[in-house]
Amino acid sequence: MSYNPGLLFYKHYYEGIQFGNKDALVEKKNERKFKTRNDLLLATRFLPNTLPAIGKVPELLAFPLTTTYPGLILGTGYAHGSGLQGEFKTGFYFDHTTGMPRIPGSSVKGLLRSTFPGLFYEKAKNKDVETEQFWKKLGDNRAKFIASIIQALGYDLGKDPDPILRLEREIFEGMHGDNREKHDHHFAMRDRDVFFDALITASADGQIFSDEYITPHKKPLKNPIPIQILKVRPGVTFTFSFKLKPDYQIERDGNTETQPRMLTPAQRLELFRQILMFLGAGAKTNSGFGHFEADKQVDLSGRNPTPPSAGAGEKPVQPGQPAATSPAQKKYPSLLYDRKLSGNKELVGELLRREGENGWFRLLNVANFDKEVKVSHALMPDLAIGAHYLLSAGRVVPANNVLEVKIINFKPQ
Repeated sequence: MSYNPGLLFYKHYYEGIQFGNKDALVEKKNERKFKTRNDLLLATRFLPNTLPAIGKVPELLAFPLTTTYPGLILGTGYAHGSGLQGEFKTGFYFDHTTGMPRIPGSSVKGLLRSTFPGLFYEKAKNKDVETEQFWKKLGDNRAKFIASIIQALGYDLGKDPDPILRLEREIFEGMHGDNREKHDHHFAMRDRDVFFDALITASADGQIFSDEYITPHKKPLKNPIPIQILKVRPGVTFTFSFKLKPDYQIERDGNTETQPRMLTPAQRLELFRQILMFLGAGAKTNSGFGHFEADKQVDLSGRNPTPPSAGAGEKPVQPGQPAATSPAQKKYPSLLYDRKLSGNKELVGELLRREGENGWFRLLNVANFDKEVKVSHALMPDLAIGAHYLLSAGRVVPANNVLEVKIINFKPQ
């Protein structure tokens, strides 16, 4: 890609176009120019080097979702289109720097919050009886939806008088109380969750865009005129990224106390994934656009909400944590400890012990290396002792017996 699709779409798209001239020859010339620019947009290919270094963000948690047929429509509310034949009629959302499509983090946050009941209960207040019942019913349905997911993730709804609204305030308002007017009912900004833009990280065929025609029926018994729009094609993978905090701090009687969040970062991440899988994103989701599929489906129904007992001095496995896999259940690729190991993403480590966010692993498939390796991550408290996890090799110095790794798959192998 030697051009910026967003720059082409919003600036260079109308250069040389003649407006206000109804001459048939002029209209044909305009159409040919639009076709050339449309073809250039549709030929845009995904290039990994357009991505920022999001993997270096501390505590970043992410999951990929891939668009399904008919694709994804973004930014239809942006101004675009002049009424001429051959042009894309609706707007589209592009990243300002790279020109690549992305889903804004604010849109992701708003979409996720729309599945919670709080805003619907607010609309039910101070209304007539019929309107109040309507909004309350919508809120109740959303509360049941969220409750079904977090129960499957291992959260005990019985221990909290109003868990869904409390969870909504925690995630989207940064609150641990129910009074917005009280300063001490709010988290500090450092303790709040962060919603990043969803970026394209892969494409099944290397391409990103397709065109689409929608046919509005404005007047009965009159032939409708199809409208040409731009969309993200099926088979394009977006990675949704978040910075999710495990706890928050509050001031009480002059002392600072650290309190755990209702759901662990891993549980919140899976909650967000389930919502996006169910609702989709972007425009015209009721017509099938904006829906996603995942590479691996997560079976929530098989999770055990009761933590198994742990050995002396060990932390119990978190609710919903899969059981450890024995070495006999899987054969791992055999790797040699040398400088070529750097960058390899097939290292498998057994978690021996952990202290807070630090964990120590024994490598199962690396020959000539018998030291324990230390990994630090915000999700370390959620991992199961004795389970096997996929690791990636970083700095390798055989002369000094040094091997640095990071964990890349938090599900037991």
